[in-house]
Amino acid sequence: MLVKICAVNSKFIHSNPAVHSLTRYYYNLCEKLNIKPVDIKIHEYTVNDVYKNVLFSVLSDNPDIIAFSVYIWNIDFITKLISDIKKISPLTKIILGGPEVSFGVSLDDGIYDYIIIGEGERAFFCLINEMTDGDTADYKEKFGFFADRKKVACREIENLSELPFIYTYDNINLFRDRIIYYESSRGCPFSCSYCLSACGKGVRYLPLERVFSDIDFFLDEKNKQAVKQIKFVDRTFNGNKDRAFSIFEYIINNAGYDDEININFHFEICADLLDEKIINLLSRAKSGLIQFETGIQTTNEKTLELCARKTDIKKCFDNIKILLENKNINIHVDLIAGLPSDTFESFKDSFNQVYSLNAHQFQLGFLKLLKGAPINNQVEQYNYKFSEYSPYEILGNADMTHEDLAVLNGIEIVLEKFYNSVKFTSSLNYLIYCGSFSSPFDFYSRLSLYLTRHDLLYRSFSTENLYNILLNFAFEYENIDAAYLKEMLLLDYHRSDMYDKPPKAVRDIWQPYKNYKANAISGNANSTVRKVGEKYYYFDYNKKNPVTGGYDYIED
Repeated sequence: MLVKICAVNSKFIHSNPAVHSLTRYYYNLCEKLNIKPVDIKIHEYTVNDVYKNVLFSVLSDNPDIIAFSVYIWNIDFITKLISDIKKISPLTKIILGGPEVSFGVSLDDGIYDYIIIGEGERAFFCLINEMTDGDTADYKEKFGFFADRKKVACREIENLSELPFIYTYDNINLFRDRIIYYESSRGCPFSCSYCLSACGKGVRYLPLERVFSDIDFFLDEKNKQAVKQIKFVDRTFNGNKDRAFSIFEYIINNAGYDDEININFHFEICADLLDEKIINLLSRAKSGLIQFETGIQTTNEKTLELCARKTDIKKCFDNIKILLENKNINIHVDLIAGLPSDTFESFKDSFNQVYSLNAHQFQLGFLKLLKGAPINNQVEQYNYKFSEYSPYEILGNADMTHEDLAVLNGIEIVLEKFYNSVKFTSSLNYLIYCGSFSSPFDFYSRLSLYLTRHDLLYRSFSTENLYNILLNFAFEYENIDAAYLKEMLLLDYHRSDMYDKPPKAVRDIWQPYKNYKANAISGNANSTVRKVGEKYYYFDYNKKNPVTGGYDYIED
């Protein structure tokens, strides 16, 4: 008997902890119960892989059972896959699980055999044993195994120490060059209407001693080549302040003072829940050791209330500013367009306020109608129109038209190309505040319109072309000093690239080092001098700043 459990990730750098957790839980429990296990093979693909190759790979070795982990980003790919599998091998059993099928499916029930609802570890164990005639009646009762035709489920695991640690010295190299996902809790203390976490009740935590032990594994000398970034998937990591403090402290004390440890821990937090004690602790963290993603979503108080989202915006902003001033933690912020009662104008205000933080990454996202999320009950009330196809994104509502969303979509594109590339920091700061634009939103909307007029908005570009775009865009505004903008673009180039070969757009003002080395003030042994305009800049090209992603410099 061969079982294949498959993940289809959105990118190669991602991995899927669910398929590994289900598999390891199954083997561990079989060993505990002295049950002979079936052979399970894990396969991970991406939605960008050649479809035909994935199909052939999944069906290789003639598996008896194939299980898929289904999410919003892979539902279309997997639907096509299981439809073809059933045509080629109709006797092969298909199991589906994951958030995209746990709250109802629109699939033809002839192309799948079972759907696991909710948490999968217990249900997968019971279902596989039932399908293979294993005797686990006692555990079915203990786990509350429930079967209704094609739907199966078990009670949630109350004590998360029951869950296996999915990484081992034998498999860790499978995750090399990928983000390593780690789960220290399940559930969320909040019930935001647009989020699937609102469907759960309460938060369950992995014991701290277990978390510390798992962190030790990631920090082990044997794993330093494979382990580069650990992303905690906890929905609101700092919902429990004392627990968050303990984990931050453990990481800082065990990884924060060793230059040989080149690792990053990523957390999703609510910035307004940070207190002085935690902020002081975080100020001690080694640069780049920790990064935060904090979803602001909107600064519209009425919208926050309608979404059942509890956020102290002022405290959120104050805390983010302190973290940014400390310069040792990468900060990612985001907004969601299309929330209830959020108009184009109020969203513009949110954008300008969030942009003023100068976070390292700023993502503009769009509301999605996730199956099971409470916002499904507000569709008629706010006249929502959502796409019927994944990712089920908003097309318009009573407060924001499709034309409004089209403008925001253009802004999202240019924000991603320029701001989030972290290659145009000085240039963007000059352009936005040079006097030609009333606000950051105004700048990005006009840049988006410029790209649209020239049929460039939806095209892919090399970094060199982005320099040309900014310059050509600037020529349309009399208040913009094109010569100074070129200097800022050249400075941005030197900050992001150690090689002294700038793009053609700024080549006319560039001077190679040999032309000015006699006049340059001697820097320290680790610095490389660059001349921009009449100023000298001394760059440390030995290592990029792990927080900003650029090279640090001193201006003479």
